[in-house]
Amino acid sequence: MDQLDQIHFENKLHHLTEWLQQKAPVAVAFSGGVDSGYLSLIAHRTLKEKGIAVTANSETFPPQELEICQRVANEIGIKHHLITTKELEIKGFRANQVSRCYFCKQELYEKIRIYLKETPEYTLVDGSIADDAFELRPGMQAAQDLGVWSPLRIAGLTKSEIRTHAKALGLSIWDKPALACLSSRIPYGTEVTFDRLIKVREAEAFLKELGWNQFRVRAYEAIAKLEIPLEAFARYFSQENRLRQRFEEIGFTSLVLDLKGFRSGSMHEAFQMIPEAQREARAKQLWEETKLPGHIQQLAQLTLIQTSEPQRILDIREKLVDTFHRSGLPYLVLDGESVTIEERKI
Repeated sequence: MDQLDQIHFENKLHHLTEWLQQKAPVAVAFSGGVDSGYLSLIAHRTLKEKGIAVTANSETFPPQELEICQRVANEIGIKHHLITTKELEIKGFRANQVSRCYFCKQELYEKIRIYLKETPEYTLVDGSIADDAFELRPGMQAAQDLGVWSPLRIAGLTKSEIRTHAKALGLSIWDKPALACLSSRIPYGTEVTFDRLIKVREAEAFLKELGWNQFRVRAYEAIAKLEIPLEAFARYFSQENRLRQRFEEIGFTSLVLDLKGFRSGSMHEAFQMIPEAQREARAKQLWEETKLPGHIQQLAQLTLIQTSEPQRILDIREKLVDTFHRSGLPYLVLDGESVTIEERKI
């Protein structure tokens, strides 16, 4: 950060601390992520006992994330409160439309307000940041509707600035990858159920046990679609048999690799798809034009490649992904089930 950037950041930080002092006492909706964790840290340093953190436990929240919240709150020294939310009891949430996050955040903020009813003077704040203004965030609308403030966004703080300052302050989760709730792993229009959440939870917990850090397991009924960074593809192939075995034990019949790699919000890409009746023919046409070995199959939203020569697919991965995406087939995946163990070691 050069001198001008540093001055600009310090002005933002001053704006943030002044705002917190004016709105004290403050209750931070703490999800365990770096943004709300950083806000909790600044609130505690600025307000002392007049700043608290509140975390909601629910079926959509991985148990290990709750443990992280408790550990980080203890590191910060902020008073930490736990509440329970029941998103699966909300029809609008279970329906899993684009507005799902609205119902989730509505439930969260209403439950926090009920919990704080004996101390209504608390200003409720969340960890939304300046970058969020450019993304589809129904939860932000719920925050606005319920009078929840976003001081990091008000101060204009970005993810990069927050991570840099959080690291300098010794916040242990300064580099933690973004983690959306488990319901975001289920395609829009597919009902969010406890059984589906459990399968995703167990699959992602297994990846964490193996030391994986950045990933998403998307549940397309019995098919698990794994999104990982491109640089982790070689590791995936070296562990594929083990992963496939465990995922089948969890209840998935297939494990496929998303060739586009890891990205947040990939479920929104479904809105760019061509009509379902056209997908099979379009996929086969594009595949024939590649003259690559193997065959292709359209399974609802997924365009599935099966081949005994995965290296040839990976050599032109970027071009393939772009071609299929521009043709209205954004989810190009590789099924290695037909590949021998020797061929998988690429």
